[in-house]
Amino acid sequence: MIPLPVPAREPQHNDEMSAVFFRELGIPEPDYNLGVGSGPHGWQTGQMLMRIEEVLLAQKPD
Repeated sequence: MIPLPVPAREPQHNDEMSAVFFRELGIPEPDYNLGVGSGPHGWQTGQMLMRIEEVLLAQKPD
């Protein structure tokens, strides 16, 4: 079985810009906002990986 995607996002700029993107493309808001924020690229990548892991552990996708 192919698992369904777990909607998550990490806004690059700000919440209003993200809201416009989702609204104009007719995409539903994701279930999770990783909320990493600004920082060096390596730090951001590490934070995203840790927070994605939390989502995956909670959702237990196939």
